[in-house]
Amino acid sequence: MAIATKKPRILIVDDEPVIRDILTEFLSLEGYDIDTAQDGLEARDKILSGAYTVVLSDLKMPNLDGMQLLQFINDRRIPTIPIIMTGYGTIETAIEAMKAGAYDYILKPFKMEDIIRILDRAIEKYNLISENIQLREALSLYHMSEEMSSKNTPEGIFDLVLNAISEALSPDILEIYEIQKDRSLKILKRKNLSSDDSYPKLDPERLRFIATSSTATLLEDGNYPEGLFIENKPACALFAPIKVNGTNQYLIAIYSLRTNQVFTEGQRKTVLTIADRAGAHIENIQLVMRMQNTFSETIQGFAMAIEAKDRYTIGHSERVARIALEICRGLGLSEDETGRIFQAALLHDIGKIGIRYEELNKPEKLTPKEYEMFKLHPVIGKKILQPITFLQDILPLIYHHHEQYDGSGYPDGLRGEEIPLGARILAVADTYDAMTSDRPYRPALSHEVAIEELKRCSGTQFDPKIVNAFIKMFGEKKGDK
Repeated sequence: MAIATKKPRILIVDDEPVIRDILTEFLSLEGYDIDTAQDGLEARDKILSGAYTVVLSDLKMPNLDGMQLLQFINDRRIPTIPIIMTGYGTIETAIEAMKAGAYDYILKPFKMEDIIRILDRAIEKYNLISENIQLREALSLYHMSEEMSSKNTPEGIFDLVLNAISEALSPDILEIYEIQKDRSLKILKRKNLSSDDSYPKLDPERLRFIATSSTATLLEDGNYPEGLFIENKPACALFAPIKVNGTNQYLIAIYSLRTNQVFTEGQRKTVLTIADRAGAHIENIQLVMRMQNTFSETIQGFAMAIEAKDRYTIGHSERVARIALEICRGLGLSEDETGRIFQAALLHDIGKIGIRYEELNKPEKLTPKEYEMFKLHPVIGKKILQPITFLQDILPLIYHHHEQYDGSGYPDGLRGEEIPLGARILAVADTYDAMTSDRPYRPALSHEVAIEELKRCSGTQFDPKIVNAFIKMFGEKKGDK
């Protein structure tokens, strides 16, 4: 007999006490965990409050018969295997019950070996279904976790949460709230999968109490806390907190508007697992955001250190960053790439820290030796930043921002598309700001003269498409200084 390590739990439903007693005694000796109900109504209550591997039910009973109990199990998607018991005179009805979802039927008077054989097969099917469900849930959660890893905002995580719950539960309405510091709730996301455009309206104080729960809360119409719903009461509601760093920061609310579509205990656990995964990924996102803030502060500190050495370049890095930002927008670059270029712009002259400015800040032209010293600043900048792991993405932009489109630039003499796009953008932004700023050896050029110079050098010193993007953004107005 194939019995799992955990005893299979059997609910015997029959209005005849003798039948219940005989089956209870025999099946208990066979190693089953037995519970009984005298009719369908009592069985329904027990099924809602407990989990059963098999429900072995008589067909003809007062109050709620076997067919109605079977319908209830199917409508509620109860994870159990229903078997019908019937007399010889109602075999046609038993067959109809199987068509309606019963796993098998047992004829009265029955033989115990027949019951054991059918139960063994039913338990084997139950175990197989449970394993398949667990496998599907595990795969679904794995894929969801993989997708979550690619998201860099809580909003992206919330979209995945709503999609995963929609697939797992087939609800009518889903909502995600943010739990504020005063414990009030602010709606962040809402998804309506029903044909009804109305939403359940909850009492804020009672919802606030539910939001403090440490676990998922499953409620049905009839056992709602008094006053929880003010309008549009659903048939079933499931609430689950999303914990971040051990604190409830968000609340998932899931509703079924259909009386024949209520959520199960298994689904409650699934939602709780989804919420836990979401919370863990949001923690990672918040950690990255804190690191990015530290990163930004570090960049600003470096930029200020650069400009403190030269009164002629105060504000230069920030202006180049703003110009580069506009060029990126004009080119339609992604938010991530634009962010990298903006950060590189703030640090593009970091290598000048290693150059003796008292020799370079003079009114006359640089000597060949001094110019060669000046040309080292991209190399020095790379050496300064190379040990910093989180700056690796922007190193090529800083190192190559003095390359020229025709290959005549430095330090490596790259040409055309060999030069990183960000470096080509920095070249235009850097040159424009240098031309329109005062220098020891000349006063600032006008915006119009600088534009003409960029046009003249387009295709030789600069990438033509970068120059065109710059002119489109700044050609009709003076660049902000």
